Amino acid sequence: EILGCKFERKQQNNVPRTELTLFYALVEGPGIPAICISTELEKIANWACLPPEKYIPRLELLFSTAVKSNRKGRDVLIFDDLFTRDLEIIPEDSNVGCGFIPRSYIERFLGRHIKGKRTFCIQVRVFCPRLGIFKGMLMEKPGIDCIQLPLSMQKVGPSLSAAYSNDRAALVISDVFPSETSKKIAKVVLKGSEEVEADRDNHKDDARGKKKKGADFKPNKLKWMILSQFKALGVSDETLKHYVEESCRPGGKYLQHWCVVGVADPTMAIPPGHVFVTGVLGTEADVPNLFVTRFPCTEKNDSQLLPLVTAKPNAMSESNWNFLSNLPFGAILFGNPRPGEATLPAQLARGDLDGDLYFICWKRDILNQLDNVQRAKGEIDDGVMSQGRHNSDWFQEAQSAAANVQRMASMYELIGKLYSARKKLFQDCGPECPDAAAFGYAYKDSLEIAKHDRKVRLPHYLWSELPPTLHGHLSHIDGDSCCFQNDEDKHKPKKIPKSRSAASKSTIEGRATSDDHTSSLKSLEVGASVEIIGGRYANNFAIFERLTAKMVYVTVSGETKRLDQRNVRPVRPS
Repeated sequence: EILGCKFERKQQNNVPRTELTLFYALVEGPGIPAICISTELEKIANWACLPPEKYIPRLELLFSTAVKSNRKGRDVLIFDDLFTRDLEIIPEDSNVGCGFIPRSYIERFLGRHIKGKRTFCIQVRVFCPRLGIFKGMLMEKPGIDCIQLPLSMQKVGPSLSAAYSNDRAALVISDVFPSETSKKIAKVVLKGSEEVEADRDNHKDDARGKKKKGADFKPNKLKWMILSQFKALGVSDETLKHYVEESCRPGGKYLQHWCVVGVADPTMAIPPGHVFVTGVLGTEADVPNLFVTRFPCTEKNDSQLLPLVTAKPNAMSESNWNFLSNLPFGAILFGNPRPGEATLPAQLARGDLDGDLYFICWKRDILNQLDNVQRAKGEIDDGVMSQGRHNSDWFQEAQSAAANVQRMASMYELIGKLYSARKKLFQDCGPECPDAAAFGYAYKDSLEIAKHDRKVRLPHYLWSELPPTLHGHLSHIDGDSCCFQNDEDKHKPKKIPKSRSAASKSTIEGRATSDDHTSSLKSLEVGASVEIIGGRYANNFAIFERLTAKMVYVTVSGETKRLDQRNVRPVRPS
């Protein structure tokens, strides 16, 4: 019988692709007693009380991939010799998916050699019939003697089956931090100026033709989504072009950004609104304010300039400060919020701490040009699991959903279409394009379709940009495209006044109000000459084709382009 399914993004010959894997269980056969899968699963956890949209994502936890082990006698990092006494449920306190683990357990799982000593946080899946199923990060915490699991890590409740009452538990390690690439960053990039000068020739071949330390490290090119974020926040094209070129050089000597894993503060003493990045004290990344965001970042307030803790806070003990100061590079710790505020991860593109990576940048030329970086309110959500009514037919419904491959494939197709639409509009019309913003919001929502069983909200006039087969996943928004100004409003239509004269005057001097501007375009005939006054094709003349609710189609250099109406005006008669 079908047990579940799993979508994975992979690369084959450097070409990204999405792969769907269906998992089956053998329920009977020659010499095999017949079993009931749902009964066996209910011995592990209480699946029947999950909301229906959670069946597939939670069954997927059973198919988690474990890290390979380098220890003799163990192929992968799966441990089935734990007991309930090794685990402790702790109250939720801004953990949002991150618990804590003693040093003794890290070395028990990874050994006391280099890997075990360097690792200070792990991503796990925990299966315990008496407590439930848990997913998230475990951050090292001094002074505790067992694994601490906050309620936000619990994904399925404890088993209600009286037939399975033992207190055994199993733990799967799906990732370890800091990563090997973070280790390279710490060795090659995060050095003082004197060390950089001393290692100026480290990346050249020596006299015997052998590459020196760090020469094999070649950073990837900065992602377009990050570049678009920087551009929207006021960083000049010249600065970005220069940094993209120098940051890609082999050896990584000029690299001044990276992605680090987000974890909770084990000391509970990092000030609210502040962050601490492990392994950067005394390096060139030791800056007063750090640029932080998370993928996908499609709105300006998905990114923030956050104060970096570089000296012992008053509320932190000396021993805890020494503990944090000696951790290697590879993680960002967030201070707990003030009462009534959302967590910092929630303010960064709806993030959490169950394994999310956060992009950080300490390039001073970029930080100095950032303008209008505003903090989002975020959504106050502790991440604690919600339960529904008991459904005795839950497994049959889960099987039907897993077998509906066409629907799941269309959801992933929608994600790609929305991303491409936003990227094209952003490149053609600039960061202020309302339709690009609408596709950006929809793209972020589309990533949560399967998890939350929500429709993707998109203005109806933009539906025609997507194949009709995907319209079943969409929901209409009334009013302006720019409807979500922060996560608190993410599913509430918010109208913006039709007149954009103030915004227009601030961007293009002398531009008429939006109503007058639209009227002047409506009066044009096909083939009329127009002038492009903003965006990617600024200072060019084009041929008018047609007008839509927010956009205008023109011919530029023989190619049809769709541009923001505010960036196009009729050619004034001389």
